Amino acid sequence: AMADRSLSSTASGRRQLSGVLDANDYPELIDEGTAACYQRLVENTSCCLDQQMGPGVVGSPVRRPGTEWRCELPRCEDWVTGRRGDDMLWTPPKVDTCRSPRVLYVHGGGFWYGSPQSYGYPQLASKLAARIGAIVLVPDYPLARVGNHSTALAAVRQALAWLARYGDGCTRGSAPLFVAGDSAGGGGG
Repeated sequence: AMADRSLSSTASGRRQLSGVLDANDYPELIDEGTAACYQRLVENTSCCLDQQMGPGVVGSPVRRPGTEWRCELPRCEDWVTGRRGDDMLWTPPKVDTCRSPRVLYVHGGGFWYGSPQSYGYPQLASKLAARIGAIVLVPDYPLARVGNHSTALAAVRQALAWLARYGDGCTRGSAPLFVAGDSAGGGGG
């Protein structure tokens, strides 16, 4: 039987999450807001997954020449298997393709897993595009054992070069260009 995982308050106002941890051991770490959020997770583990996309933002796959690779078990351990290498381009509404800022966002995953279409990256990239009015490209670089750090870095550099040239009739350097990422993408981009 599963342990009772309910949140209760003691007479002194300290919170206790029975069956999991005793918040009394760490009162300075578990404030009321954190305790309430944790209780929501205990009751419904998918309660906090962000499913909302940036308003009005359009996502389009980008298939650049020479970027195709395959993710097949056991060589590739990601859950997105099969043909890979398509980037995702997120464009906010009413954007000036030639002058709007451009962001290359490199997904994380320790170089072992992740894609432009998994782990919340569509939501993150679309919200980033909407919030700052930027065109956002999330590249799909070859993961470990299919590629290595050098091939991942080369794929990211090729994606950056493509993003710098993006837009019909735009002159090179007409839009600000930024690189961002998280986890392995923050260090490898």
